[in-house]
Amino acid sequence: MAEARPRAPSSMDITNGLNNCGRRYGCVMDVFPDFDGLAGIGDLREVVGALLMFALVIAVLMLIVSAIIWAVSSSTGNYAAASKGRVGVLVSLGGAVLAGAGVAWMNWLISIGQQL
Repeated sequence: MAEARPRAPSSMDITNGLNNCGRRYGCVMDVFPDFDGLAGIGDLREVVGALLMFALVIAVLMLIVSAIIWAVSSSTGNYAAASKGRVGVLVSLGGAVLAGAGVAWMNWLISIGQQL
């Protein structure tokens, strides 16, 4: 015969309507990721910071080159190159915004997660 396994405790006790915390509607838990739990987390932070710095530097250089191409090609009447320069300016601005706002966005998401 198969052995009967013990039933896993549920989060709601049916007899009195209370959950495991002893409250009627829910637990308040402070959950935050343990960033110091890994051995090489400091090195990982340095690598990510360096990659974000490189992304910002490349975006600024791309912005400068694309703006020069846009200006020169517009003044000479080459509208195909001017539109490519304009697209380059917009893409570099978008890349700079995404790279610069990535850290702030993650911090915001972590703070929202703590409030849930």
